[in-house]
Amino acid sequence: ADVEGTRHLVRLTMGDAKQYQVQVHVIEARELKGRDSTGLSDPVCFVEVFGEKKSTEVLKKRLSADWDHLFFWDVRKTAGDFEGGRVIARVFDANTIFRNELIGEYSFDIPYVYAQPGHELYRRWVGLFDPTRDGVQGFLKISVTVLGPGDSSPNHEAEKEEEAENEGDLASMVLMPPGMELKGYLLIFQIYRAVDLPKMDMMGKCD
Repeated sequence: ADVEGTRHLVRLTMGDAKQYQVQVHVIEARELKGRDSTGLSDPVCFVEVFGEKKSTEVLKKRLSADWDHLFFWDVRKTAGDFEGGRVIARVFDANTIFRNELIGEYSFDIPYVYAQPGHELYRRWVGLFDPTRDGVQGFLKISVTVLGPGDSSPNHEAEKEEEAENEGDLASMVLMPPGMELKGYLLIFQIYRAVDLPKMDMMGKCD
């Protein structure tokens, strides 16, 4: 009787599970902190969803990266598992001999993404942080979409073109981890005069 009851519980739990698809578009990174002795990094982005990791290619010796890589996870989850799900994006400095060194990471709660319009966060900049270091370690541009039964992917072609034309100050568009914020500073320069300027034009003058 106990065995039969256990089987019934297993069937009930599996019956409550629903099919979801998680889509993560890793677009680009900017202003990454250098981890190599040269002051540069070899950035690679790993994305983890429900314990399964996927990664972009490694780009050598740079502080910005254009990946434009789309990943998919097809998962079947109960309501409890779904509520505890997260999308974790980590950017590393790739190393051949030693372990990859973390530049920074950002995580999204899957239920939060699913509750957004269109069940997505579209082409958002996020601040990358390293728990062992102070401050923002770079910025990652990413889209996260979570589709459930009967959902379809939104079409953003027109919005993508408009964004490319109107993209402005990076800091004003960034999602930051809890407890961390960007601070703005105003720099004021006063130029009084310049002397001994070189002669730059055909008349031997400099305007």
